[in-house]
Amino acid sequence: MKNSIKILFTIIIVAPLVFSTIACGKIKLIKENIALITDAGSINDKSFNELSWNAINAFIKKYPNKHFQKKYFTPQNNNDILNKYVAAANNYYGTIVVPGFLHAKNLQEFCKTNKDIFKKQHYIWLDANKFDLANIDNQNVAKIVFDSVVSGFYAGVSSGIFLNYKMFDQNEIKVSTWGGGDKQGVVDFMAGFYAGIRYFNNDKNTLELQKLFSSIFNNDSQNLKPTFKKIKFINPFTGTRIDNHNVGEVPNIGSADDWFTNFNSQGGMHLAKKAYKLGVNAMMPVAGIQTMDWLNVIKDNNDVNRFTIGVDIDMSKVYDSKTFITSALKDLKTPIIDSLTAIKNKHKDLETYKKYFSNNVLASSLEWSGIANNQDFPKLSANIMKHFTDNSTTNTKAIDVKEWYKKVVSKNFNNIWMGKEIFKTKLPWE
Repeated sequence: MKNSIKILFTIIIVAPLVFSTIACGKIKLIKENIALITDAGSINDKSFNELSWNAINAFIKKYPNKHFQKKYFTPQNNNDILNKYVAAANNYYGTIVVPGFLHAKNLQEFCKTNKDIFKKQHYIWLDANKFDLANIDNQNVAKIVFDSVVSGFYAGVSSGIFLNYKMFDQNEIKVSTWGGGDKQGVVDFMAGFYAGIRYFNNDKNTLELQKLFSSIFNNDSQNLKPTFKKIKFINPFTGTRIDNHNVGEVPNIGSADDWFTNFNSQGGMHLAKKAYKLGVNAMMPVAGIQTMDWLNVIKDNNDVNRFTIGVDIDMSKVYDSKTFITSALKDLKTPIIDSLTAIKNKHKDLETYKKYFSNNVLASSLEWSGIANNQDFPKLSANIMKHFTDNSTTNTKAIDVKEWYKKVVSKNFNNIWMGKEIFKTKLPWE
């Protein structure tokens, strides 16, 4: 049997086409051979790629007597990702871990042009979404979805509490966010952060949050202010406040360019500088390396009253900065290890296998959401997480946020901020 594929892309407009071909002859794909194909970033990025590789190593370490093989493939750029799918197949890798949304179109293309090869492999796709694989047979793809809206929500509430602790005597406290692209995986964090600020500002929640404040900072609740200073959530470019509209109304959120840049180095500097001038006290950049743009603006101004909220991983461990309040997290390790275990045990535990590998089924868990401990205020994240995830009725808050966002996403708007539905759709506590 002969299996063949040709992958074509243009290097520059006058460059010759590049071909990658699956080797002739029948390929024996081995499920114990586990490959990681990065999103064209470094394997040592302290983010998705490195954490995914660490998870693979942790899984293999659990089974020292098994004959697992591992290898990572680092594409030179986005156009080279598909070539690495071919390289993995040619090297007999039957299990492939692919982190990030950049793999969406590559999974689609590889499935369509190499169906016989594709269906014999297992893929673990981190940061999947239901739209990109809807039109292909994806029962062999573990589509890992993170409830980033919940992590963003935790980060929003944490920021409200922290900023009131640090800056209550200031005339006003402002926060904002921007994204490196208008993809769902980016907007998830932004929407959760916005919802967390709305939750913090809602008078119905003041007593509950005062008790939480006291447990975090060891203050006597009787000595707390009768209320918190409201947090102003503003457009980072225009300064327009967008969190204080009436339920059902749509605020003037501005244009897409006010909120979304790209993921290029220094591509968010103009927004960082503008937001700083507008008095933003805490910023959540959901824009990869552009987090440095905000950090550099703070550093250049030697300002101790400006703070940062990271995303995906604990960014205080990546950047040399004391400005991080927290980071809205995705737990990559658990779903990768669980998916690999499901593949290993498929024949004796088919039910668990199907939880990850079924057509158009997305795998998600609230336990994969969270926020990072800040080294100066470790009790901040610990108490927030305990408050919203224990067995009391407060647990419903995280679930409610998740369900609220499902309604927004189900409408499948192509931004700005999901067709403004994020702002006009009633939040559960309103």
